[in-house]
Amino acid sequence: MAAQTAIWFLGVKPVVRYLSGAAVAAALFVSPAVAQNTDRSHEVALRQLQNPQTANAIAALVEALARSLMAMPVGPLADAMAQVDPDSDLADVPRDATLGEVARVDARDAERLGDDAHAAGTMVTGMARQLEVMLPTFEAMARDMSAQWSQDWDRARRTSRRR
Repeated sequence: MAAQTAIWFLGVKPVVRYLSGAAVAAALFVSPAVAQNTDRSHEVALRQLQNPQTANAIAALVEALARSLMAMPVGPLADAMAQVDPDSDLADVPRDATLGEVARVDARDAERLGDDAHAAGTMVTGMARQLEVMLPTFEAMARDMSAQWSQDWDRARRTSRRR
């Protein structure tokens, strides 16, 4: 069982692909312009994300992170797993094995993840622009909902009694 858990954990390719999109979204929302919390700061962040240099930098960062992650040695982890479960599939992992080798990651996967991050930036920007158009409607809905809840709360206080 421990071996299956470790092999599942080491199968990180889908996780890393998901994280490339998350990295782009995080880059958008942790931008210093957004952190300033000004009314139009999201426009600055969106312009930055649309900037080809920013998109390329994010893609390069994701690619470098993926390459680094895949180059991490997992031999000591495999040794520890083999001590817990001597029949583990990981008992045969060479001491100098990397995560990429154990997960059987293609050498071009890091580059593809960088490309995916670049494409995700374009997609996130488009989604943010669409959300910006819908924002006044959402704000009006929130105000209406708040007023309704306030009325309902007052009504419940008047009609409810402790027993």
